[in-house]
Amino acid sequence: MQVHYTQIPGGKIPLGTKISLALGIIVSLVLLFMFAFTAFLIALAVGVLLFFLRLFKPRHGMRPPPMQNGEGPRPYHRPPPGRDDDIIDI
Repeated sequence: MQVHYTQIPGGKIPLGTKISLALGIIVSLVLLFMFAFTAFLIALAVGVLLFFLRLFKPRHGMRPPPMQNGEGPRPYHRPPPGRDDDIIDI
C-alpha cells in the first residue's frame, strides 16, 4: 500500500489547520454524544413505559386448566411399596 506524504514548508503544521482539526474532532464527538444520549433516553422511556404498563395491568388469578370430558384434575398417588410392575423380568 502506497502512502503519499506532503512536505509542509518549515516542517510545522499551520495554526489554522490545527484549529480546524481540533474543531472537527470536537464537533464529531459532540454529535456522537448527542445521538448516543438520545438513543439512551428513548430506550429509557420505552423501559419505563413498559414497566408501568405491566405494573398497572389487571391481574387474573390462577385458573385451573379447562376440564376435558367432565373429569377434574387427578392428584398424583405414589404406588404402594412392594408392588412390582416391571414389564421385563430376566
